[in-house]
Amino acid sequence: MTQTTSELPEVGKILFASGDAARYTLHCSAVAYQRNYEDHDGLMILSVAGTSTAIKSLNAALLADAKARYTLDDIPGHSRHNPLKRPAGTKYRIRKAKLGALNTWHLLAVADTPGLIPNLTDDAIWRVLTSDEITTPVLRKWVPYVSQRLFANRQLVKLHAWGCSPVLLTADSDGIDAIVSQGLKEGEIGIS
Repeated sequence: MTQTTSELPEVGKILFASGDAARYTLHCSAVAYQRNYEDHDGLMILSVAGTSTAIKSLNAALLADAKARYTLDDIPGHSRHNPLKRPAGTKYRIRKAKLGALNTWHLLAVADTPGLIPNLTDDAIWRVLTSDEITTPVLRKWVPYVSQRLFANRQLVKLHAWGCSPVLLTADSDGIDAIVSQGLKEGEIGIS
């Protein structure tokens, strides 16, 4: 089955500048950033396509602590005036793939930041709650309650994003313990 134009995903653009010389326009399908990270907006997730040269340059800038700027362009609801930067010390998990026979490549970069959940779903929250970092015993059926309380306590924060729905979990095991304990005491969640 062929997709019609109205079914194709929306694609924006991101302007990437590395140093004074290299400037590229990349086609962007997803971007997420943390607003006002230190003195700028911190790049957390980036999904782009571009020429081999542009993707190699972007990959090098993300792997090194290069001074690079990422400016959103043609992305609905996001200002072009506040460039994104790599938060100091941030490492990225990066995947690249060639797209077809043309000189076009795709790059996906996700910040290796504790608590970053690239796509908000109950399954993703469940994976985090049952990871080695969280020691609180949790039942799968408690996930909606725990998520709701985390949002209410601002311990689960939606990032500014386009093309994805990431969140940042700032609660530790003690924070999750408090939510579960309160839910059990108030009868909001139960063991049976």
